[in-house]
Amino acid sequence: MIPLDLLRARRQGDRVAPRYLEELWPAEYVLGAYRPGLRLAEARAKVDDAPFEPKLARGLAHIVERSIGLEEVDRRRLTRIRLEVFREAAKAHPVVDEGERARVVAAVASRLKISAEEVEAALAKIHEDELVITRGPDMSAEELAALYNTSLVQTLLFRSRRMAAYVAADGARVKELVRALKGLGLMYVAERAGGGIRLDIDGPVSAVKQTERYGTRLAKLVPYVISADDWRIEADISLYGKIYKFAEAKSSARG
Repeated sequence: MIPLDLLRARRQGDRVAPRYLEELWPAEYVLGAYRPGLRLAEARAKVDDAPFEPKLARGLAHIVERSIGLEEVDRRRLTRIRLEVFREAAKAHPVVDEGERARVVAAVASRLKISAEEVEAALAKIHEDELVITRGPDMSAEELAALYNTSLVQTLLFRSRRMAAYVAADGARVKELVRALKGLGLMYVAERAGGGIRLDIDGPVSAVKQTERYGTRLAKLVPYVISADDWRIEADISLYGKIYKFAEAKSSARG
């Protein structure tokens, strides 16, 4: 799932549909931005400069950043160093020029028996943007595009009042789906339908369950549904102060 402010959707009348990613080159561009050895800030700057829609670039980056590795830092040590810097700076308040700043850093370095460079690094590394990428994303452009398109559906359903899903699957897959429903704590009614199962599920924006946690759980159900031999989803989506109809099926979805 991606944040709601990164959702790309097309609205027409009372209908809403995801704006799926159909070309691979935007995914390739974003994957290439997160190279090992770069600071996270540098990768994000390249994403911000992407030659395509910013909302698409940030949505892809949101997914990619869950799969990369960042340098490990001792947060307790960094926090201690920063506190010492703040205490030293308070003694010399106000610290208004580089000379005074250097004196504060030198005093802290001497007291903690570390180098001034380590103090400067601690001041920077406390911010995530300054961490170095140690492992790039382990996925292809095709995989990223599929994850992004699935995330669009999940984000839409996060704003659903109700959701109905038909899943065509064998008995073992149906049992797995029902176990997932129970494990996620979703409110649902299930009944056999043809060669599969029909589910009616309360959405997170319903009067019964208006919680972010419930919406996240519903989003986690989506991969179980769309991995079936055949599937169809219908939902009422509360978006931008209006209720929209959303319908998707395996035959028309991108992924």
